[in-house]
Amino acid sequence: MQSIFQHAKNRYARRIPLTDRLKHVLKSYITERGVLDTDLLFITVENKPIGGRSIQDRLKQYGEQTGISKEVTVSPHAFRRTFCRLKVEAGTNLFVLQRMTGHQSLEILKRYVEIYGRDLEQAIEDGFEGL
Repeated sequence: MQSIFQHAKNRYARRIPLTDRLKHVLKSYITERGVLDTDLLFITVENKPIGGRSIQDRLKQYGEQTGISKEVTVSPHAFRRTFCRLKVEAGTNLFVLQRMTGHQSLEILKRYVEIYGRDLEQAIEDGFEGL
């Protein structure tokens, strides 16, 4: 299996497995976007990198246009928290989720999803009774 390496905001590289589903999605995206003379995946119409702030602004705009932002927070961070919450609720192994999200420790992951994962603390503690 191939991998993609992403440099997160903490400057650590994160290995993202290039699954068959992800390959299919990326191929479709590149076909729609067209082949360009750049190694960058997400770019503006001027062939410049899309910045994080641009993505935040666009999500905010879409949230307001659709009215969703009246009910929930619409931001990359909110999407990341939701992803974590859904993975916890689906029973994803916490060590796998930690690797997926790039959290340095389970304690940080626990704090990150604490507002959603009522059973997360117990799940982390399970198996450590008496230690």
